[in-house]
Amino acid sequence: MTDLERAFEILGIAPTDDEAAIRKAWRGLVRSYHPDTARTDPEGANKRLAEINVAFDAVSACKPGDIEKLKAIIAKREQMAERMRRQTFQRQKDARAKQQAEQKAEQKRATQADRASTSAKRGPEPRQEKTRSRPAEKAQTSPAVRAPARKERSGDRDIALLVSRAEKGFLDAVKACSLQTLLPRKSSYI
Repeated sequence: MTDLERAFEILGIAPTDDEAAIRKAWRGLVRSYHPDTARTDPEGANKRLAEINVAFDAVSACKPGDIEKLKAIIAKREQMAERMRRQTFQRQKDARAKQQAEQKAEQKRATQADRASTSAKRGPEPRQEKTRSRPAEKAQTSPAVRAPARKERSGDRDIALLVSRAEKGFLDAVKACSLQTLLPRKSSYI
């Protein structure tokens, strides 16, 4: 911080302020820190008043070129500060994104481990066999006559066995009926 910047800071004004604003700020500070009005700490008030007067002299003695240089320095510092804020914000944003990605990966690993432990407890999944129908049975029976296929349930094996036997018996009965219509009635084969 240069002496001129410090002077503007002591007076509490900006380099862009005009002479009237500078004089008004100086007068306000002189009134508040004058030894006659500061009854609590007159020695501290004398020191502060001396600083205020030196700062006012430095500001009022500076040339317009000096003020322009000061404005450029201040603008450059503000740009650097803004750049630092943006970089800090980007680093924080990247850190949050990385943390979220790690959390998702951890959840995925936990889910996979949970699935693996669940499947290990259950054992291998049973294979479902595909039912094949014989071409001869398809030719002999029409779709309306065929019994619907039933899925075997784990607890109903006996029922499924009875159903398959009934389906077979139904097909045998259909075959017998069709043979009786083909054979003569008074035959020696019956």
